[in-house]
Amino acid sequence: MKNYRKSYLTALLVLCPFFLSAGNPVSLFNGKDLTGWKGGNYVVEDGAIVCKGANLVTEKQYTNYVFEFEFLLPPGGNNGLGIHYPGSGGPSGAGMELQILDNSAPKYAKLVDSQYHGSLYKLKAAKRGHLKPAGEWNRQKVTVNGPSVKVVLNGVEILDANLDEINKEKPKHKGAKRRSGHLCFCGHGAPVKFKNITILELPESVSLFNGKDLTGWKKGNYVVEDGMLVCKGGNLVTEKEYSNYVFEFDFLLPPGGNNGLGVHYPGSGDAAYTGMELQILDNSHERYAKLKEYQYHGSLYTLKAAKRGHLKPVGEWNRQKVTVNGPSVKVVLNGVEILDANLDEINKEKPSHKGAKRRSGHLCFCGHGAPVKFKNITILELPESK
Repeated sequence: MKNYRKSYLTALLVLCPFFLSAGNPVSLFNGKDLTGWKGGNYVVEDGAIVCKGANLVTEKQYTNYVFEFEFLLPPGGNNGLGIHYPGSGGPSGAGMELQILDNSAPKYAKLVDSQYHGSLYKLKAAKRGHLKPAGEWNRQKVTVNGPSVKVVLNGVEILDANLDEINKEKPKHKGAKRRSGHLCFCGHGAPVKFKNITILELPESVSLFNGKDLTGWKKGNYVVEDGMLVCKGGNLVTEKEYSNYVFEFDFLLPPGGNNGLGVHYPGSGDAAYTGMELQILDNSHERYAKLKEYQYHGSLYTLKAAKRGHLKPVGEWNRQKVTVNGPSVKVVLNGVEILDANLDEINKEKPSHKGAKRRSGHLCFCGHGAPVKFKNITILELPESK
């Protein structure tokens, strides 16, 4: 931001829509037998898996994925979907269990909120009111990606859980710390039925900072201190260029701190104009009280303003996710989406901005002198948008 060019950064999160184009789901049930599964007292009847008791476990372990299935609950039906299950012990403790339950049954009227359908058992409650009546088929999608666990039931998102936050609240729960394992249907005696079971494995993020040196980066006056990148000035540029991606990082702003995240940077010139710059800025500092809206944290400098009010106090670590996919640029800061920009629309409004026309380039941290710190830097490349 010239005179007050104080920092931008993008924190964004976008996930499922782009991941779903990364490959084709694989069937986990052939409608005939239990190939790919082990253990449990389940049978196949009329093209559906029917529970007779115990846990039916996938032979393979999974890390990040979209798991979809249909289920039918008899009156009072009770089952569960175990995730990150190590293969022994109770799935709800050794791993985690997403409830599959007939919420309407009188015998379940006095459960705690986190015991109803779709909830992470004893960890986080799901929204109720979206199950079909007992005896009808429901469709459920479970997306597990790093610390994120989401459940969509019959087209409605009923759970959005962050395991990192859960671990802070419930540090004794071993299963919530796991990031891979088997899936399993957790039988509790009721003849719950399942069919049309598929899984789509998601790509994993790659670290862009090893905590020791600047491998993978070039230029810039940045140093590594105590496992963190610390800005001393200039632009720190990735060696590689990227097109579509999810870029995540933690940052800590000192009082009056100012930096930026350059996207689609060609490697020379002012990153805010030859590419684009997402502000990284201490919005609370008095010297920035009279900036233009597009100069505050998370904004695309000179192009689009971000929402304010979601930065943590100066001196505390923030988590930001920036998703760039074709013309879409999104920023999620500390779990809240603060920017949703469409570059095609921006180009119509501001046709003279060269950087907004670019669809690939380097990423860079744009130093403006303040000792802003960064850590836990990862990137997940996405397939090209159609």
